[in-house]
Amino acid sequence: MGEFPHFYQMKTLSKLIVLLIPAISLFQGCSLFNQNEKPRELTLFHWNDFHSTNTPFLKKPQLPDTSKPYWVSGYANFSAYLDSLRNANPSNLTLFTGDEFQGSPVYAVTKGASQINLIRLLNPDVMIPGNHEFDYGDSLYFAMTDSANLPLISSNLVKKSDGSLFFPDYSWKEVNGIKIAIMGVMMDDLYRYTMPTRIGLITVEPTVPAIRKTMERVKLERGKPDLWLLLSHSGLDADQRTAKEIPELDVILSAHDHEKTNQPIRIGKTLIAEAGYRGQFIGEMKLLLPKENPDSIQFSYKLIETRAGVLKPIQPVANLVNSYEEVLGKELNQVIGELKVFWPMPEAEENGAANFITDGLIEATGADIGIVNAGGIRKPMNSGQITVRDCWELQPFSNLVIVFKLSGRELEKAISFSLLNSDTPLHFAGIELILHQHAARSFSLAKLTRNGKPLNPDQIYNIVTNNYIGQNLKRTFDLEQSQVEMSETGLIDREVVSERIKRLKIIDTVPDGRRLIIPIP
Repeated sequence: MGEFPHFYQMKTLSKLIVLLIPAISLFQGCSLFNQNEKPRELTLFHWNDFHSTNTPFLKKPQLPDTSKPYWVSGYANFSAYLDSLRNANPSNLTLFTGDEFQGSPVYAVTKGASQINLIRLLNPDVMIPGNHEFDYGDSLYFAMTDSANLPLISSNLVKKSDGSLFFPDYSWKEVNGIKIAIMGVMMDDLYRYTMPTRIGLITVEPTVPAIRKTMERVKLERGKPDLWLLLSHSGLDADQRTAKEIPELDVILSAHDHEKTNQPIRIGKTLIAEAGYRGQFIGEMKLLLPKENPDSIQFSYKLIETRAGVLKPIQPVANLVNSYEEVLGKELNQVIGELKVFWPMPEAEENGAANFITDGLIEATGADIGIVNAGGIRKPMNSGQITVRDCWELQPFSNLVIVFKLSGRELEKAISFSLLNSDTPLHFAGIELILHQHAARSFSLAKLTRNGKPLNPDQIYNIVTNNYIGQNLKRTFDLEQSQVEMSETGLIDREVVSERIKRLKIIDTVPDGRRLIIPIP
């Protein structure tokens, strides 16, 4: 946490780095090439879920790893890696699978315009939007991209007005004699991850039929390609299902769930890969295709970590990033407190950051119970100084704080429903939960108490949360919006947190037993 190093204070360790020397690696595949034939090579460089990480961020290894912290990525640094990899591998495609938006104060102030300008400098060959591209509304995103000349594609984002596509449904590339049909899809359940009021122009067609429709169009217009490549902002689980339903696909490059695949997942012949998030890694997939039998593809794969200080950042990109930072930097780098413990990203287990946030919501509003969704907390926090920037990056969505009322009976039923249906785990203050874990992501409510006692089923409780949850009561809690009494507070969730940090100064919030998970065999 604290200030990031200025781009040109980072030392260049070497002009030529080891990662760019061709690595000796075994290509994997299911058949051998004709010994008299030289296979055609194609390298795919891909990244995903950059989340406006415009400046380098500190990676602090956690025990038992005792290695030193180090800085990674940032736009100018990431651009240097991408350019170097392109130069070392001329037969390449660079591919971005969505979620450039959301995650930094610069993004929030410019409502995404900063990220449109920056990704244009990266110059990807093909890209798709992610769900967070619509966080300030689909109309604003489409207005910005209409004039940006970005290589966007999508097979399943269509206009509600007339059913036509927002972007071309595929991109046809020929590299090193290899014909590649590149398709793109948005997750089927976009409506679960974006406020309904912000996607008024879009209809999302089911991914599998949309892909099949595009494949037929490709064959009609171009003929059968040597390589079917899908860019997907759906997550690894959904992409594995897609691979089973459409076995003709050769490669799926995934996004959305922030996973990193050290080696591709293989479903039949389909290779599925994802490269983490925030630009820490660039995925490199080398493919060898024989001319006589293009279905006999061999591959090698690695994730390349974009550590800062190894390559000289790209000057025009650094200039643009620094121009944005100069406007906001002084305020953002102001130290407002100190964190004494590490806060990991929240998942199902009780979490220090989630506890701090929900406790703060109750303090700020006088409500009985506080709720935050794990997906609304966007970065781990290392121990050390806390800056205003950290608060923006911890809760970048600028969600409004709202209060609604439920009886104890309704609340217990709602929490039980959410354990099976919520998009991400919910975390609470003002109540204690004992959960039974039946499988990796399957939980049931075993016990619910408030101050150690059962909830009064007839008492009305004031519940404070953010307007993302407030606008999605039906799918989160199975509550009808029109039947729930709800009021706005005029507060923004991030400001509640930053003001609490300023007041307390020293922050040491850790799990305190309010959420206990018991595995059930």
